[in-house]
Amino acid sequence: MFSRRPGMLKKALRGEGSRGGKVIGHTKSGKPVYASSHRKRKGAEEWSREDHKDAVGFHEKERDRHGAASRQAAEEADYWKRYSQTISAPHARHRHGAAIDKKVAADKAYKLHSQAIHYHQGKAGN
Repeated sequence: MFSRRPGMLKKALRGEGSRGGKVIGHTKSGKPVYASSHRKRKGAEEWSREDHKDAVGFHEKERDRHGAASRQAAEEADYWKRYSQTISAPHARHRHGAAIDKKVAADKAYKLHSQAIHYHQGKAGN
């Protein structure tokens, strides 16, 4: 159901995350930290050193989370590969492929957050 309050739709179209960006946290000053915040964004020049230090912490948590997901997917892929070699099981080959896809996605996310950490550390003067 749509709100009848004037301006709500306009606000929803320009709020944080409204253009598809994933907000992974907020700085102590209240600025949103996006998953891909190492890219140039409108208003990024208004960030202080402290804001960049806060962003480093959020990206480190995300990087570690994706690193763990990558390791888990690698173990899962290895399990399904061994299982598919012992018996004729088409579903095992399918699950092996799905686990490899998960690992690739987690590795890409890990790399993205690692790049963001490097960017924010440079801006924070670390």
